[in-house]
Amino acid sequence: MSAKIFTLDLTNPAAKLVAISTSAGGNFNPAYSPDGKYIAWRSEARAGYESDLFKLVVYDRTAKTVKDLLPKFENWVDEFAWLRSSYGLYFTSGNHGKQEVYLMGLKASGPSLIAEGAEFSDIRTIPLKLDRPTIEPPEGLLVSMMKVDRPSEIVGIDINDTVHPAKEQPEIEQIDSMIFSLTHLNDALLTQLDLPAQQSFWFTASDGTKLEGS
Repeated sequence: MSAKIFTLDLTNPAAKLVAISTSAGGNFNPAYSPDGKYIAWRSEARAGYESDLFKLVVYDRTAKTVKDLLPKFENWVDEFAWLRSSYGLYFTSGNHGKQEVYLMGLKASGPSLIAEGAEFSDIRTIPLKLDRPTIEPPEGLLVSMMKVDRPSEIVGIDINDTVHPAKEQPEIEQIDSMIFSLTHLNDALLTQLDLPAQQSFWFTASDGTKLEGS
C-alpha cells in the first residue's frame, strides 16, 4: 500500500495540494504540533508491503524537511500524541507481548521509557494540578491500560518533569513516572476471582527464531 500526506492552504482559493511525505510506503495519522510548527505521522518505507515497520517521522513546516525521529528504534510505532509544549511526542510500541509508552524529544538522541508491564492505548496528554514546584506547566498522560489479569481501565500517568524531553540522551532510559487509576469498573468482579499470575517463557523455533510464550 502507498499513501501520501498532503497539505492544503485553506486561506488561498487557488491553492493546490502539496505532498509532504517522502516515503514510497504508507503514511498515516498526520497530526500538527500544538504550536503549529511541525506535522508528525506514522510512515512505512516500502510500497506494497503492509507489514513494513512503522516509523515516526516529523515534518518541519519552516524548513520543509522530513526527519525520521527514531532511526535506531527497532519496533513499530503504534500510536502517538504531541507534548503540549511541542518539544516532542509520546508514543506506544509493542515489546515482548506488552504495549509500552515512550517519550521522544525533537532534539533527543533516543526515546525514554515512560510506562511498561501492560498494554497501553488511546494515549492523550492532559494538564496536571500538582503541589510540587515545576519549571514548566506539568503534563501527564490519560491512557487505557489492560493486563492479562485485568480488563481495560482508564489510568493517568504522572511524568517526573525534572527530566526535560528535549535533552540529549544516547539511548533508551527509564523516566520516573507514577500510574494512578481513574476508573474501577471491574474491581468488584476481580475480587471474586482467584487469577494466577502469568508466567512467560522463551523458546527457539526450528528456524532459530526466538519466540515468547505464556
